[in-house]
Amino acid sequence: MDNFDYLTRDSSILGPHHLDEFIRVWADYDPAATGRIHYTDMYDMLRNITPPVGFGRKCPYRLAYKHLVRMNMPVAEDGTVHFTTTLFALIRESLSIKMRPVEEMDEADEELRQTLKKIWPLKAKKNMIDLVVPPNHELCFQKLTVGKIYAGLLILENYRAKKSGTESSFHSVFALVKPFK
Repeated sequence: MDNFDYLTRDSSILGPHHLDEFIRVWADYDPAATGRIHYTDMYDMLRNITPPVGFGRKCPYRLAYKHLVRMNMPVAEDGTVHFTTTLFALIRESLSIKMRPVEEMDEADEELRQTLKKIWPLKAKKNMIDLVVPPNHELCFQKLTVGKIYAGLLILENYRAKKSGTESSFHSVFALVKPFK
């Protein structure tokens, strides 16, 4: 009876052990501890982390792409994404924190930014909130984001499948992205 709670606990609930797993796997992809990894490595990394933080090995790539589109983190000019931005986007997506339909996401982002500024006033002064919830100017049409990249890959995949009349493989689509690394 003492172990009943432990044995019946929902492992999909986020806990400290999930943060430890994320940090451990991130370190494999960022051995120099720069706090940044290439966005294609981020996809591979998230496939190596079990849900609810990562996607897991059994997650279909189209579903993973859809999650990445929703996460929509900014991509630096060198093609990298930031540790803090990625972690918070994963947590936000997993727990549905201020997540709304696409047309309402700018408003939800601003509400979340205001809430975080109230909770962490010192972090807000240092512009740390911008890492957690990127501002709109970081996500605008002139800037590259993870969401735009993976939305483009989904469009390309659907075009190829429709053109050939069959399902094309994930690797042929992803190979287009690797040379930019």
